[in-house]
Formats: sequence, structure tokens, C-alpha cells
Amino acid sequence: MRSRGVNYLLTSPRCARVLLVSVDSLRKHYDGNVTIFATDDSRECAAIVADQYRCAVRSIPPIDTFPNSVSYKHYQYTLVKTAINLWTDYDSTVFLDADTIVLGPIDALFDVELGFVARGMLLDESSAATRMRRAIKRLRYCSPVVEPLSQRTIVADIPWVNSGVYTFASNHPAIREWFYLTMGLAAYRVHEELTFTLLIPDWKEDITFLDPAWNAVHTSGYWFKAIIRHYPDKRWHRCGTWRRAWQQCNLELREAVRAASARAAETRTARTQNTGTA
Repeated sequence: MRSRGVNYLLTSPRCARVLLVSVDSLRKHYDGNVTIFATDDSRECAAIVADQYRCAVRSIPPIDTFPNSVSYKHYQYTLVKTAINLWTDYDSTVFLDADTIVLGPIDALFDVELGFVARGMLLDESSAATRMRRAIKRLRYCSPVVEPLSQRTIVADIPWVNSGVYTFASNHPAIREWFYLTMGLAAYRVHEELTFTLLIPDWKEDITFLDPAWNAVHTSGYWFKAIIRHYPDKRWHRCGTWRRAWQQCNLELREAVRAASARAAETRTARTQNTGTA
């Protein structure tokens, strides 16, 4: 039987409480394997959550050691997010961003070899589609290798995707291509959703575009039909559903996560100060 599991990524202790809420919600609907990939400064927070919810924790190398790593935090996360797909322990994997809440069973996702939720079609007249086309056009100036990818994608009637929730088979070649393309464009601060969109023309026949209820954001019409709600751009603290989910988590566990996050922040500050005075 093929192994199945869910992967999370924690690269900052500040996101530990968000991860706690997501894993707590997941465990109400799913009893299988879960792995949390964590950077060194996030490992203590990840271990607290993992001990409570029967998860594995895997350390990942410091982000600044990755090839073509950049200083801007968001794009470091982008690079690591595509890298951990190559390190998954499972034949069939569901990746969940830490800023998600699971509201129903997710077993059906494991039967999808390569699945993403589409956010819109590139040839639409919407302002979002226009912004995405402009972003893809700008990639022409990054590298001669990227120019043909950019040109074909601009004119293709394909969707762009959100990577807050996706599913993949570990042996699918698109996962490796996604990482290498993201790594190659890291210096240009190209996020992973854009790099995957560049690959869609190659793998369109393999990709299952999932029902938006699997990755519902607050601006979509699927918010109240959601199986998984996604809170990008740090909007979780404004949402009553998220705040209630946080309050429902064990009080001692919440305090432990807060304390570990504070210690990690103090350690990081001290390290930065020492580096500045060295």
C-alpha cells in the first residue's frame, strides 16, 4: 500500500501558534501521518505541537545555506517550500500551509497525483489576471532560459494556482522541476506559485484542478462551503473562526507555544546583536 501523509513547514517561531491551530483542526478529521519540517529556531515550537498531536518533526538546513538564497524572508520561504516536497517521507503527500484550518475529512486528496486549486484563468479580463500576466511578462528579462516559458504561458488559456494546499505523488517529475525552477529564479524574488504556473503547460494533462472548497480564501465564494480555509496575508487574527479555534486549543499547550516562540525571538535578537558588534 502506498504511504500517505501531510506535510507542514515552520520557518519562523512567530507562526507557531498558527501551526498549532491548523494541526489541532487537522487531527479532528484525520488520524494519519503528519510531518512538520522546521528550521532550527522553530524546532522547539514544532516539537511542542508534534508531541501533542503525534507528528514527526524533521529539521531543515538554515535557509541562507540554500543555493541562490536571498535575504528577503518571503522568498527564502518560497525556496524551502518547494525543497521539502523532495524530502517527503510519503508516496502520496498533502501539503498544508500553517495558516489553514481543516473543517472536514481530507482523505480524498490522497488519491490525486498532482492537485492544486486554481485562482483564475490567465486570459480572463479580471484585474487579478492582468496582474499575473504582467508578472509573467517581467520574467522574460530574468534569463534566456525563462523567456520561452514566459512567452508560452502568457498566451495559454490556463489557470494560475495557489500553493496553500496541494497534493502530489513523490515520484512525479513536476515536483523536481518546480524546485529547480524556483531555485533558479530565487535571486529575482519570484514566488513559488508563479514558477508552478510557468510549468502548467508541460503538465496540464497530469494536474487535477481541485474544487476551491479545498483551499478557500476569504475573498472567494467558497468560504462558507470550505473543507479547508486558508488565511493568507496574516488575516487569521481578524477572523472569528480562527480566534475560536485558538481558544479551543489546550490552554497549557497555547502557553507552551507562546513561551517557546518568545525564547526563540530572544535568541534571534541576541544573535543579531552579537553579529552587529562583532
